[in-house]
Amino acid sequence: MRDDDSLTTIGRLSSASLSQLLDESLRIGQRVTGAPIIWCALLEGGTLRMRSHLGLRHEDLAKDWRLDIGEGIGGKVISTGVPALVYDYAAHPNRVVDPVGQAGARRRVHVTESLRCSMLVPLGTDGGGIFGLMVFASRESGAFGSEDLASAREVCAVSSAAIGSRLAQEAGQRDAARRRSPAERLLAAVVDRVVAHDDISGGVDLLGSFLGCGVRLVDSSGEVVAQHGDVTLSDTLGLAVPDGERAPGILGFSEDVVSDGLSPELMENVVAVFGAALARERRTLESDIGERSRLFERLLSAPVGHRERIQCTALLGLDPRGSVQVTAVGPPTDDPRHADLIRLTDRVVRMGTVTTAKPLVVLHGDTVVVVATESDTDLSMFEGMLSRRWPELNFGRSGVVDVSELPQAVDDAAFALEVARLRSPGERVVFDDMLADDLVASFFRPSAVHRLTKEILGPVIRDGERGIDYITTLHTFFACNRRLDRAAEELHLHVNSLRYRLTKIEELTGRDLRDPDDIFLLEAAARLAVASASLAPEVADPSGESPS
Repeated sequence: MRDDDSLTTIGRLSSASLSQLLDESLRIGQRVTGAPIIWCALLEGGTLRMRSHLGLRHEDLAKDWRLDIGEGIGGKVISTGVPALVYDYAAHPNRVVDPVGQAGARRRVHVTESLRCSMLVPLGTDGGGIFGLMVFASRESGAFGSEDLASAREVCAVSSAAIGSRLAQEAGQRDAARRRSPAERLLAAVVDRVVAHDDISGGVDLLGSFLGCGVRLVDSSGEVVAQHGDVTLSDTLGLAVPDGERAPGILGFSEDVVSDGLSPELMENVVAVFGAALARERRTLESDIGERSRLFERLLSAPVGHRERIQCTALLGLDPRGSVQVTAVGPPTDDPRHADLIRLTDRVVRMGTVTTAKPLVVLHGDTVVVVATESDTDLSMFEGMLSRRWPELNFGRSGVVDVSELPQAVDDAAFALEVARLRSPGERVVFDDMLADDLVASFFRPSAVHRLTKEILGPVIRDGERGIDYITTLHTFFACNRRLDRAAEELHLHVNSLRYRLTKIEELTGRDLRDPDDIFLLEAAARLAVASASLAPEVADPSGESPS
């Protein structure tokens, strides 16, 4: 499937970093060929190393993947320069087969990811030779044909020119760096680490090591992005970006760095590098989250055909046959930092809160939703890491369901989040563990709870301490299925004392505990009154005044 606009986009990315260029090439390659899984490997000292990927579920395998020239299918494509179309990987004679008991990362990518069919196309230019490999893969055998291979070759031809040019620029920059002063080499190293390799933490470490002091990079939400050493701030520099965006953060030092012999011009350049990196990270995240969220909403919408559902789940990195669990995250009120929540959640996920696969982070309406595979993710650990950074956050978690039941799981998590918000800041609620009182109270906002309880139990509530005892009595009476003996035992009262209290409640409310309609209203009001005492204390204020 030809997509000239997409192919042209690659050629316009001359100012992008190598990692950005690789990522964009893969996204366009996926769009043009329809391949659900795609990765790019570059030659480093005669060995192919995976540098970017889309659609793989196991990132640790991608990081360890290695292949020598001439070895396996990919190695032979590199050595010959001839693309390969593999209809069934398991049956191909040139595949890498590790000795028994020594399964390596090369084989484990195909085996663990259950890859069957693939297209392997070399990356290279006429002047620079072959420098890498792009692999388009599917979990279905025979998924690609000759027309798909032609599209893949076209993508790789355009990508090769852009990537080859970028690699040549980096080589020239490395040569020029050898002739620079120590301060200039520092700036070049920071630029290379932060911009070319998209490694902000590495750039902070380089800066701190060179200066011999602690360095801390904080974003606009106050979250520490990276830190080198122990930092008791002595000097801070605000990060600014040239295009007039709001300052994305602060760079702090444990010493007065400018007075220690570093020129103000150098520090201005360093500040500009980190400011631009944080601004770019924010824009990239917003774009990625937007795309993911659109796919997610498409997956949740009904009706969605079977083929479209499989496509959406694959693009989101979910196994259509697997199980998932959903956590909905939100502040308890309209917190002004709400806009920073999605960025903070995504950063915590990327820090490594899981054993194998990363959770999926999306925006569902105004709520941040995290979808995790049940076998690979410890959601309690993730929630703990996030709440340590933002203690007031509430969490609502669904049960474990099949991916096909994801829409219901999202609703359950959102429902549990609303209950957590009613309880108190920092509360976490699991949908499967919710109590009957939670379910009743969650149907009402605090103002509605107040109106209902005031209308039915108002005279009781206004009776001060005795009124609170009466409400507890009524709630316990219904919880014991209206059995006087059990309720009296639970309340440590004589049965006659319990009868007196119930009679008094009837007199105060004008309700009859033998009338089915009155029984329903009194039980609902008692449940809401008891729940609201912990969910929203002002609702059950004995003064009877409306909550502000």
